[in-house]
Amino acid sequence: HVPYAECGRKRQMVRDMGLDDCLIDLDDPLAAEKMLAATRAILADPQAMRQRLRQVKTELVRLATDTFGRVAGHL
Repeated sequence: HVPYAECGRKRQMVRDMGLDDCLIDLDDPLAAEKMLAATRAILADPQAMRQRLRQVKTELVRLATDTFGRVAGHL
């Protein structure tokens, strides 16, 4: 996610998912270097990033299921 400082909710969402290191502020003078470093890290071990994203997805699905279950309980 390549936000700018004013993207508060999206930035917090990415942090909540445990992907803080994927946040690169476009307004940062070093943004290009940070994006290149992040891209190189992913390319160096794409399987590790896939596994990490699978874990995030699993947790998000669990949270969504729990949330909708609670909502359904009130309907």
